[in-house]
Amino acid sequence: MNIILVDYGAGNIGSVENAFRHIGACVKLGSSSRDVLTADAIILPGVGSFRNASENLKLTGLRESILEAVKTRGIPILGICLGFQLLAQNGAEGGGAEGLGLMDGEVKRFSDDLNVKVPHVGYNSVTINSACPLFRGFTSNPDFYFVHSFFVSARSTLPSARTSTCDYGHEFRAAYSRDNVFGTQFHPEKSQIAGLKVLKNFINAVS
Repeated sequence: MNIILVDYGAGNIGSVENAFRHIGACVKLGSSSRDVLTADAIILPGVGSFRNASENLKLTGLRESILEAVKTRGIPILGICLGFQLLAQNGAEGGGAEGLGLMDGEVKRFSDDLNVKVPHVGYNSVTINSACPLFRGFTSNPDFYFVHSFFVSARSTLPSARTSTCDYGHEFRAAYSRDNVFGTQFHPEKSQIAGLKVLKNFINAVS
């Protein structure tokens, strides 16, 4: 498979690349529209600001090529952390910006009224949706590693969407799958055995 790890200036590339190589998957860094449009699968990582990342995708032309690849050509995509949030319709960070619209929902900041520390950092249990291909073979609700101040609401309004959730002050969307769109708010590449299993499941689901 030609698996493209999209480099759009939002960081977190090295650890994600190493995790995929650890499970025996060959990934290639890609930063051009051609890279994306010739991929068999796309990995969209990222840490940092939603607004900056959204603008980078537009400026580089990657936004249009990702949408063509995923929506028109049916190429599977996995968004991780900020990459997961970018799959949503829009994000409030930095005054607001447009997401890719591949997943319903808006990205919002954890409220100070929740009496939890922000950002949310560390391991937390995820209530998995067993129908989601990312969690094939899981028999319980595992812990995954999170680092984020913004979240996507737990509820999905799209038919056939498979949402897994985490509770941190309130319930939010921890993982998602619908057709060829996959994503995790947590960092599978930092979540040890459980995280590597999620990455393996993605490769197996799209191979």
